[in-house]
Amino acid sequence: MRVVSKPDDLKESFDRASSEAKASFDSPDLYLEEYLRDYRHIEFQILGDGTGAVSHLHERECSIQRRYQKLIEIAPSPSLNVDLKSRMIEASLALTQKLKYEGLATIEFLVNIEKNDFRFIECNPRLQVEHTVTESVLSLDLVRAQLQIASGKTLKQIKLEQENVPEPQGYAIQSRVNMETIDSQGNANPGGGIFENFDLPSGPGVRADSYGYAGYQTNPLFDSLIAKIITYASGDNYKQAINRNYRSLCEFKILGVPTNLNLLKNILVNKDFKNAELLYQQIISREPDNYDALRHLGILKQDIGNYEDDYVGCDVNLGLGYCYNGDDNDDGLQGSAGYGTNPPAIGVDFFKGPLADANDGIDNDRDGEIDEVGEQIIMSKFVYYNNAAWDTDIYDWNNDPAFDVDYYNYLKGVWTNGQPMTYGGNG
Repeated sequence: MRVVSKPDDLKESFDRASSEAKASFDSPDLYLEEYLRDYRHIEFQILGDGTGAVSHLHERECSIQRRYQKLIEIAPSPSLNVDLKSRMIEASLALTQKLKYEGLATIEFLVNIEKNDFRFIECNPRLQVEHTVTESVLSLDLVRAQLQIASGKTLKQIKLEQENVPEPQGYAIQSRVNMETIDSQGNANPGGGIFENFDLPSGPGVRADSYGYAGYQTNPLFDSLIAKIITYASGDNYKQAINRNYRSLCEFKILGVPTNLNLLKNILVNKDFKNAELLYQQIISREPDNYDALRHLGILKQDIGNYEDDYVGCDVNLGLGYCYNGDDNDDGLQGSAGYGTNPPAIGVDFFKGPLADANDGIDNDRDGEIDEVGEQIIMSKFVYYNNAAWDTDIYDWNNDPAFDVDYYNYLKGVWTNGQPMTYGGNG
């Protein structure tokens, strides 16, 4: 697959793709289609009984993806307008009614809200991984419905004709927790091992689907997905569903295998995601062109030449933030040598550490109170990439030592509450 943005590149891209197709599928034939940029991935859940009777169970938004694999799913879509939704429902029903479809299906589209445009991708004739968010907002059991249809019952008999399908209530969000590692080039690869500790989150509005338990030995022959964390908030409260999902991911305690928990948490606290403005292409386009290793650290700004705007976002209470420090033009901020085209990537994870001294006169936990009983020291864990490998150091937030200038000098940013923060050899 090749994206061609200039006519002069067409022949070379066509020849290369044709050669690859011949080698992989024994056919050099290709087809051309319009490249759609800044389109969302929105899908509709369909249920048919094989008689031509079909009901829709509303939509899910799955625009947050990596390598075209879904990471976070939402029901209903927080961005879809009524007119566009009606047209997409009409198209979905027309397709499945024509086929006299039987069972559950998902009709998937690419959607541009601003252009009021949608394009058909595919029909998945099965239960989807993300069926959970539809179940949450409709209070339906889709697995049960599918089994009832398979046993020969009609939509009328199971009381799921369209007039009996409820409207979505509230919002539900699902995060896919995968086992994965990141290599020196920033590529994600499936991980594995033994679950030394496996403690799923729980509570009101929280659902955790998983096969895991402490002591489980993973199998490399199966998918790296280990859990789905689904959270629900009633009413028109999309951000509450986000916050509940973030808190649940923080409560998910798993040791023994690497996971993508930090990636998921960083997306959930991103302001564009909270405003339903984050798209798959934005995750890709905000990466520095010459530094693929940063893609898994979250959403980065394109302008990385000025250290003052390289800071992405960090909050002690939320416990997560990621930074990128400098580029080839920032030598004055990094020491005389600089770092060339591969400067260090820095991830910052804040967490509460040991109890503070009872009378040290310091607001160790940044809550506005000094020397209260049970005050814990805020610790900062720095995960950095320095041309060849990832490494981790942990520092006392208030008394961090001078950093090794071989890695970085001066890292500056601003707390989410507007207060300046400074780290660095001279900071």
